[in-house]
Amino acid sequence: MGLCESQEIKDQKEINRKIDKDLKKTSSTLKQKLLLLGPGESGKSTTLKQMQILHASGFSEAKIEEMRVVITYNTIQSMIVLLDNMEALGINLHDPRLRDQAGYLRKYFNETNDETRKISLEVKTAIKSLWADKGIQRCYDNRANFQFADSTIHFFEDIDRISLGGYKPTPQDILFCRTATTGVVQVNFVIKSIDFE
Repeated sequence: MGLCESQEIKDQKEINRKIDKDLKKTSSTLKQKLLLLGPGESGKSTTLKQMQILHASGFSEAKIEEMRVVITYNTIQSMIVLLDNMEALGINLHDPRLRDQAGYLRKYFNETNDETRKISLEVKTAIKSLWADKGIQRCYDNRANFQFADSTIHFFEDIDRISLGGYKPTPQDILFCRTATTGVVQVNFVIKSIDFE
């Protein structure tokens, strides 16, 4: 009976150490896949944006510019949705002088595209005046009768800021921004040293 380990046992221990080291290395490089499923407008994209803000590097400059274009589109288009549904619901503008503002906004929206559309002083004035109108507010109160993105109110009420030259959407603006998501969107982030994909 010897007190020394045999070479075979030493070799097994060395192999075991290497295996343990490889397992630790492999487990730290494994990615967890997170799949968000749900019906339209159930918050999947918003949840993903929140994860990107909290646990990734936020948004690229290109994505921020893309969201600025979408915010401009959504803000103007949502006011037009309210104007169109006022007619459908038999609601009139409380201030009939705002008909010109409504006409201007529709014309501007139809004659511009994503590259040329901006929230100019005239557009800002039209949206601000229309949003303050009791008829528009009454239509908004009946929004259960038509499809309307509730998050748009954030932009109506903050129209002065988003109409400034050089406006750059904040993370909160991007969370409120509604875009239709088609296909699979992949975002990578880390939570407590676990990689998610």
